[in-house]
Amino acid sequence: MIDVVTRHVVTMSRRHGLLRLVGVVTRHGQRAIIFHITRLMKLEEAIRQKRFRGSRHKAFLNIIWAHNLLSGKLEQVMKRAGLTSRQYNVLRILRGSYPEPMAMHEVKNRLLDRQSDLTRLTDRLIQKGWIERLDCPTDRRRVHIRITEAGLALLASLDHIEQEVDTLLASLTDAEVDELNRLLDKLCASQEP
Repeated sequence: MIDVVTRHVVTMSRRHGLLRLVGVVTRHGQRAIIFHITRLMKLEEAIRQKRFRGSRHKAFLNIIWAHNLLSGKLEQVMKRAGLTSRQYNVLRILRGSYPEPMAMHEVKNRLLDRQSDLTRLTDRLIQKGWIERLDCPTDRRRVHIRITEAGLALLASLDHIEQEVDTLLASLTDAEVDELNRLLDKLCASQEP
C-alpha cells in the first residue's frame, strides 16, 4: 500500500526546457521519492507559434494561457469536492463575514468573476445546504445570504486547496511571486472603468 504524503514540485532548468519533478510517497513507513517528469512548455511550443507581433502581444497570450492552465488545474481540485471555482469563491466570501449575512450585491461586488450569475450560483449552494437565504430586516426587496455550518465544514475540509495553489506556483521564487503580483496589480488597475 502506498500513501501519498505530500507533493513537491521542483522545476529544473535543462538545456531542452524545463522539467517538473513531482511526488514524495511513503511505503510501509519508509520515504521514497517517485519522480513524475513532465516537460513544461513555453508559450511558443504550446500554441505552435514562433513569432508574435511584439512582446506585449506575447505577454497578453501568456496571461491567457497561464489563466487557462491554472484555472483548469484548480477546477480539477474543486470537482473532486463537488464544487465549481465560482461556488468556492462565494463560500469563501461568505465565510469572511460569518456569522453576519451579506447582501447579494455585496457578494457580487467581491466576486473574482463578476460575470457570474449569482442568483443561480446561490440557488445551487442553497440546494446543497451550504448557504441560506435570509430576508433583509430593513428592506423587503433585498435578500441576504449566509454560509451554513455545513458550508463552513466543507471549506474547512478544503483548506488543502491553499497548498495546491502553492504547488501550482512552486516554480516561482518568493521575489518572482511578489513581482508578478505587482505587475498584475498594475495591469488590472489600468483596466478598471
